[in-house]
Amino acid sequence: METVLSYAIPIIVVLGVLIGFHEFGHFVFAKLMGVEVLKFSIGFGPRIISKKIGETEYLLSLVPLGGYVKMAGEDSSEQEDGVDGEKIPSKRTFGGKRFWQKFLIVLAGSGFNLLLGFCALFASSVFYGKVVLTNVVDEVMPDTPVTQADTLSGDKVADIAVPHPVKMRSHENLIKKAFVETYNYAALILLAIPKMFSGAISVKELGGPIMIGKLAHDAWQINGLESFLEFTAFLSINLAVLNSLPIPALDGGYLWIFLPFEALMGRPMRKRPREILQKTGLFLLLALMSFTILNDISRWITW
Repeated sequence: METVLSYAIPIIVVLGVLIGFHEFGHFVFAKLMGVEVLKFSIGFGPRIISKKIGETEYLLSLVPLGGYVKMAGEDSSEQEDGVDGEKIPSKRTFGGKRFWQKFLIVLAGSGFNLLLGFCALFASSVFYGKVVLTNVVDEVMPDTPVTQADTLSGDKVADIAVPHPVKMRSHENLIKKAFVETYNYAALILLAIPKMFSGAISVKELGGPIMIGKLAHDAWQINGLESFLEFTAFLSINLAVLNSLPIPALDGGYLWIFLPFEALMGRPMRKRPREILQKTGLFLLLALMSFTILNDISRWITW
């Protein structure tokens, strides 16, 4: 029971932050574009608590594996009622916006996850520093060979092949370093996808909610907040990249399938074929999630 809780609490915290930030991206850009937001939910399924503020109902729902922002006019065949019971004007609906406005609203979710990953890496650098390949000592760590050699901050080391690492903190290029690390994480994830299809990376390496909980727990145990921040950054960037893939049930499906269709044809895709594509994408995602959970269970037996 203790093990279950030690994994469950980190995953709820991490996913709650990641999902909340993702949905907040959609929410902010919908508001910026003048779209009426009807619901903002962290989690799926039955509501635990809800509160209506202005035109938006804010919800915390039971299943913490996702979330959603419901905007007026997402389905062009429907016209929702506003707060006052009157029909919402077209200019305040998602369907009534221009192509570039819709694109930005949908892209904002993944964009905010990239921003969160960047901020977590930047915070890790600010508070804990980074190991830097340089022969200029920025900070002298206690109980290391450089301490015994009376080395001071700013000194140059002729031979850096010492038996213990020297941890250095540089505040001049922290933003650049965080940006490069964000890019490298995203590139690593993109490179891993075709390798899984080719068999270079085994699908048995895929992990689901239990694996995420274990890794979050282990990250905290290994090096406290520093490791936890870096793990959260990696997971947030992972979510941003995967959610942008052209799969109909994800944001990427709308960005790279439905919106381009609308731009080329001059009208949204009809409801029936759109629903078929979305249900197919959802089926694939559920099958993948089931597979990762089975992987998690098989690992759990050996942990």
